[in-house]
Amino acid sequence: MRVYVERSDKVTEDQLQGYFDEMRNAGQPFNSETSAKYQPLPADQLRPTLFEFGVKTKGSQLMQLADLVLWPICRGRYAPDDRAYGLLKSNRKLLDAHCTQANGLLGIKYFCF
Repeated sequence: MRVYVERSDKVTEDQLQGYFDEMRNAGQPFNSETSAKYQPLPADQLRPTLFEFGVKTKGSQLMQLADLVLWPICRGRYAPDDRAYGLLKSNRKLLDAHCTQANGLLGIKYFCF
């Protein structure tokens, strides 16, 4: 996985790089017991999965896509009247629309946003 963040300031970018590096080295910072149902990757499997960290500007098409899709998902539980979130939800574009007991998918973990 390549993780890209939008250009901000040096302190914030260094902090985000630090979070990325820490996850690669030590694994996820969540309580393993309460997170077990989400089947988080252990550190030894997460390390090769987190491939790259980078910074992009607003001019990046990737960042523009994130603004259009990821941001509404982040806001969804806090601002359910968000128009973009509503369109994603009503058109069944969110993982939540495809989660069943049969396939074992749990959907978006909104409360981490």
